[in-house]
Amino acid sequence: MLSLNIYGKLQRMNKLLIFIFLSSAIIPNMAGQSGLTKPAEAQSDGDDVIVSIIRDATNFDDQSYQPNPVNISIGDTILWTNDDSARHTVTGLNSESINSIMVEQDNKQKGIIENIVNEIETNIVYNLNNIIGLRDYTLSSETNGDLQSHSVSPGSPSNDITVFDSGIMETGDTFRYTFQEPGTFEYYCTIHPNMVGKVLVS
Repeated sequence: MLSLNIYGKLQRMNKLLIFIFLSSAIIPNMAGQSGLTKPAEAQSDGDDVIVSIIRDATNFDDQSYQPNPVNISIGDTILWTNDDSARHTVTGLNSESINSIMVEQDNKQKGIIENIVNEIETNIVYNLNNIIGLRDYTLSSETNGDLQSHSVSPGSPSNDITVFDSGIMETGDTFRYTFQEPGTFEYYCTIHPNMVGKVLVS
């Protein structure tokens, strides 16, 4: 009877060890496959600081752009890459517009509703004016390597709220922007406004 008791304890201990071993092998893999990456230091690609629009980005709000926030120096360039299968944008807003219009949505998501509406109205007016030839526009030189244009910037109106705008970024597309002034620059995806990021320039 004593030997059966010891045998039973050994079996339970073996099961526990197997469980611990499998847990240590499986759980990190599951976390790595979730699409969510932990905040990391910005990587550098030569002169560019790299920020990724992660896989399944629309599910992660303020963690959609990684790393977030990004700390850089004046004169540094950020290279955003769209590593997701969906289309996205990187659209920066000036701080004067942002401060007065951040709103809570369901106590979880923050949106920039008024800015989005204003930007859409502005873009519609400028694009309509450009179509009928009333205003000039500038074509962005950002390309994805095959000389396809990414963005059209409708001039620079005096009430323009955008600081930078990538235009629509397909999977694999990149966008570069060099920050020449200190400050906090918040940006978002115009297609998925719950995706937000921040650049701190000092």
